[in-house]
Amino acid sequence: MKRKWPTVMVSSIALAGILFSTSGISYTEASSTVKTDLRSSTTVKAPLGIVKGEVEGKAKVKIKKNGNVKLNYKVKNQTEKVVSYTFPSGLTVDYIVYDSEGKKFTQFSDQVSSTLAIEEMSLKQGEEYQENFIIEGLPNGKYTIDVFLNAKEDQAMTSKKFTVKKSVYNRTKGTLISWNDKANTVQVMLGKKPTSFQMTDSVKEQLLPIEKGQEMDFVYSDTKIELKTIERIIVAPKKVTLKHSVLEIDKELKAMFEHIKKNKNLTALEGYQPFEVFSTYMYSQAGEDYETLYSFYKPGNLDMKVEDFKKKYRSDENTALNRSFMKKLNSVREYTVEVRENEVIVSFNLEKNENMSFVMAKYNNTWYAVSMPLSMK
Repeated sequence: MKRKWPTVMVSSIALAGILFSTSGISYTEASSTVKTDLRSSTTVKAPLGIVKGEVEGKAKVKIKKNGNVKLNYKVKNQTEKVVSYTFPSGLTVDYIVYDSEGKKFTQFSDQVSSTLAIEEMSLKQGEEYQENFIIEGLPNGKYTIDVFLNAKEDQAMTSKKFTVKKSVYNRTKGTLISWNDKANTVQVMLGKKPTSFQMTDSVKEQLLPIEKGQEMDFVYSDTKIELKTIERIIVAPKKVTLKHSVLEIDKELKAMFEHIKKNKNLTALEGYQPFEVFSTYMYSQAGEDYETLYSFYKPGNLDMKVEDFKKKYRSDENTALNRSFMKKLNSVREYTVEVRENEVIVSFNLEKNENMSFVMAKYNNTWYAVSMPLSMK
């Protein structure tokens, strides 16, 4: 039965970096809501004459003609000492965009994956570090953006307010009337007027738990040339609370696991919910069954054969790290499941300051782990 949602520094970093980085390829496909087209960083030499102060973060926001947002973030060491930063991943700078009501609309780290090797950076007196981003797909409206270093030390956070006026994207609320899968269209009541929209494949997935007559908060594009298209339905993340460990899967999922193990593919999990696929993945990993675990990746996504995959992760070091990770995971009872444009993110906390996320993408009605599924937020 294909069920709905359940109701209900080195060692840890090395585990994620070695055990879960299966091919060295980062999954960076962002949703249409926020797409990073440019991300560069530079370090400038320190000038003479340092004025005592703080490490200051500054952000510049420029709205382009098409509604895209160009973001420049700089951090300058204005102290009299060298300052050092430790980053738990390759993501050195993060940002959060809030809508006019102060609710989080999107976050950069939610849209991209990064390596989990610890990185360090030092800034000399007067030295400056900067990164640039292009944010696409924001609907017309007023926003506040917080930009900060993804570091354990001072984050040098800064905020900016801005308004997007000429975007092809708009945000509105309406009541779902009906949808047509074959025609890829959906009818929504906007006020007292029924309006037809096209919908993307990812929006089809988001519509599954939404009933007719239910209000939707959504983003749509309007090029004035073709039918308006719903790009994203804004839904609150699904909270999953378990009475037992996620590693204790039920009889049905165990039967599915045995089918996967025998046939070396995920066809048995076609149509199953993302959290069930996540649970079965972790069950396989906890049992150190890496041959079956290999099947949880979309064919062609890994750059190694199954024998190399097994050999790599059965090393003494990886075995010890995996068992340590599973011991922590075994005690986790609360998870968050969020459906995004082209992916699902399962988030959970292992221990204090160990906030993890697991990413899956859908292919042929089946959820697969991406090439680097696990990351620390």
